[in-house]
Amino acid sequence: MCAAAGKNQEEASSSSSQSESSSSPPPTPTPTIATHDDLDVSEDVRHERLVMESERQHLHDADEATNVAWKQLLGVKDAPRTVVKWRLRLQLTKPITWFSLCTGVIAGCMASGNAFHADEGENLARALFVFVLAGPCMGGFTQTMNDWFDREVDAINEPDRPIPSGQIDGFEVMVQIGVLLVAGILSAVALDAWNGLGHHDALFLALTGAAISTAYSVEPLRLKERNGWISGLALGISYIMLPWMCSMACFRGLDDVPLETLAVSFAFSVGALGISVVNDFKSSTGDRHLGLKSLPVMYGDKDAARISALVTDLPQLGVAAMLAQAGRREAAIAIVCSVLLQVVLQQRLLLTTENPSENDLKYMATSMPLFTGSLWVAASACGALF
Repeated sequence: MCAAAGKNQEEASSSSSQSESSSSPPPTPTPTIATHDDLDVSEDVRHERLVMESERQHLHDADEATNVAWKQLLGVKDAPRTVVKWRLRLQLTKPITWFSLCTGVIAGCMASGNAFHADEGENLARALFVFVLAGPCMGGFTQTMNDWFDREVDAINEPDRPIPSGQIDGFEVMVQIGVLLVAGILSAVALDAWNGLGHHDALFLALTGAAISTAYSVEPLRLKERNGWISGLALGISYIMLPWMCSMACFRGLDDVPLETLAVSFAFSVGALGISVVNDFKSSTGDRHLGLKSLPVMYGDKDAARISALVTDLPQLGVAAMLAQAGRREAAIAIVCSVLLQVVLQQRLLLTTENPSENDLKYMATSMPLFTGSLWVAASACGALF
């Protein structure tokens, strides 16, 4: 009995010790003390991350600065202000518009047929001279003058432009207008002398362009205040037909330009009217406020988008029909295919959207290459046919 009691006492004691051990808290882990080497590694990692972040910010800032510089140099919308005079003067001439004039110059070379040989250095030099006359000289004159007479509109639509922002004064603008006009006229005279045809074709075309530009921007005519159809056609002729004819004047003379080629160049000038409607979306607020009669103001953005599509496409299809009848079916098919692609873009970006003006830049960037392709195909066909 005593043995049993002792045994029971041992079991109770064992059970009590197990209970105490199970109810006692777990041992506290020993803290790990960072060594000097570990601290060096973490500092190196943080420093490397800071360097990488600084490099990314530097690249971002460099990209932003590049975009700003290009906007200023090309004269596009939303270019920031600058105090550098030569940049201001260049911005006024809107160099981005020179590319459109260049397409007309190239079309004229193509339409000259056998009279233009691209492998001859003198022909290329004369074509380049025509571009300088049409772009920096006459195009720069037109854009600078238009900016001066549009200063009230730009104060609403583009207040950071050089003139409404006060970065350049009126006297400086007038000097630039005069210098560019004189440079254009002298270049045209020099081009006529270089051609040696005994005509003053380039001078006639330069003066015609200056007259159209003046009528477009300056009172009392100021075509852009009167009627968007007339002002748009004036722009189309200035950007397509005049540089086209100036190129042909170098290599064939205006007297030798076939009527069919004249008709094709005029048709594409009408097509350019349609494209100019989309360009007017961005300034419709200021135009409406000051009473300018652009097509978006006259008809509203949605109807103006429909007009733009029709006026852009129909002249191209008319040219395709004319070329097909003349036996240039390959050229006609290429133009029709280009028009079909333009129709797709028009449907997606202009005609099926609530606000066509939101897609104006995207539409211009995607449709202009197609329109230019049609222009060059037609010009090349004219050179082979006529």
